[in-house]
Amino acid sequence: MKTFRGAVPSEVRDADWKVTYRKQVDAWSLQLYCHETALVNNEAHVQPTIVVYNDEDKVIQVHREEKRICLRGCTITVQMTMDFPDLAKNMSVLIKPIAT
Repeated sequence: MKTFRGAVPSEVRDADWKVTYRKQVDAWSLQLYCHETALVNNEAHVQPTIVVYNDEDKVIQVHREEKRICLRGCTITVQMTMDFPDLAKNMSVLIKPIAT
């Protein structure tokens, strides 16, 4: 997994997140856990976005959450319904920092 922070992805890594997910046909559930490096004043203000690709690396679905706050020791849960679960082959999780 590559991690990026800022408006434009770069190879500089300065925030660590643990991502786990479960797929049940068209219902996907992701858990985002922020490590200490992602916290500012013991919290992280972020907007998670999930991008799903087919086997040709073409985007088939984008799911954007509202601004969320992750505190130390807590997780952010993202629930999404896939429109075409049989076409989904790859997934990117974008965690955009939001100014407080």
